[in-house]
Amino acid sequence: MKPSHFTIKLAGASAMLAFALTGCMRPDKDRFNSEGMNVMLKQEDANMGEVLNTSSTAAAKVGASIPDTFSGELNVSWSRGVNGAWIRTAEYIGTSGFERQRLDTIQLLDSSNNPLVYFQPALAKIITHARHITRTRNGKQVDIQINTTFHWNTDPVSGARTAGVWDGTIVGYFNGFPFKTGTGTISNVTRPFTPGVIHPFGYPTSGYVEVERLVYRVRLEFLGGSKADVTVTNTNNGTVYILHISATNVETQ
Repeated sequence: MKPSHFTIKLAGASAMLAFALTGCMRPDKDRFNSEGMNVMLKQEDANMGEVLNTSSTAAAKVGASIPDTFSGELNVSWSRGVNGAWIRTAEYIGTSGFERQRLDTIQLLDSSNNPLVYFQPALAKIITHARHITRTRNGKQVDIQINTTFHWNTDPVSGARTAGVWDGTIVGYFNGFPFKTGTGTISNVTRPFTPGVIHPFGYPTSGYVEVERLVYRVRLEFLGGSKADVTVTNTNNGTVYILHISATNVETQ
């Protein structure tokens, strides 16, 4: 499953989520080693929100390969796709055989369903965001497709926009094992919105990402403050593990 191009029409919605690159999840008596899977879920979902903070000036440099100082990615290029969609490609090659490619397709529509001329998500009425992620490390592979849709939360009195809310779906596989059909979901992932600032979309303060692979069901909950908790359930015997991910992406149990 390696689509070379995306349409932005979504029958559902994206997730986060490229799993760990270093093997299967392993329980060990009362402890659970996710081997990076949970951190990956958190990072991918958070990064998709960060991409919406890209300046219209940077996105307008169609065809140029430039670093993205906000997301930290180095080889980033933008183009325009079907129906005015914004296409973003980002490649990273690190140490120890680690490679990652992200392909984002973002549709920004006004209230009449017309595509915006400039990359200004804060002005869009409708946003759809698809991401295809491939990651490899030492021969182990992740291939994930995330599809999300978006709506605004508004102040009940003033009508001002206060947050963006994402829902979506996740499909794909980790290290040859697919996510179970229909189990990959993103639900009510909420990012505060502050108009008039350089990066108006903040880090998720609530919402869930859920996937199921092999016998483990994983539910990641955003807590705000760049933190998240993860509940892992063994669907065969009902054993539950609770893990915590810090703001610096350190996982503890």
